[in-house]
Amino acid sequence: MGLYHKVLSLDDPADTKNVGKAVEREITLFHKAHPSFSCIVLEEGVSGETNFCEEVSTMVDSTGTVVPLKGKSLLILLPQSKDRELVAHRLSKTLSAKVLFSCEADNPSAAFSGINSIA
Repeated sequence: MGLYHKVLSLDDPADTKNVGKAVEREITLFHKAHPSFSCIVLEEGVSGETNFCEEVSTMVDSTGTVVPLKGKSLLILLPQSKDRELVAHRLSKTLSAKVLFSCEADNPSAAFSGINSIA
């Protein structure tokens, strides 16, 4: 299966229960396509006129998946073949964003528990 890009749409991103289920579902789907993958949680820095999620999605393009989290944070899922540290560095510098969490995983539960640890 090839690389893909998707922005998850949530009716109410403030609803933690729905966000948690959506994040878990997206991680599981991504894991099926990429058994070894990387996660980056990025928090919006200085709020601007643009939509942070759309901006990150455009920059990630076909490399991975962008999933909105609660607040002003996004989860970026990448195949392990992509340089996670370079992507995190470029996104944070270009968008004045903060990297909250970054890891490599080979199963959804490891990624999900790591993401939950920062919540």
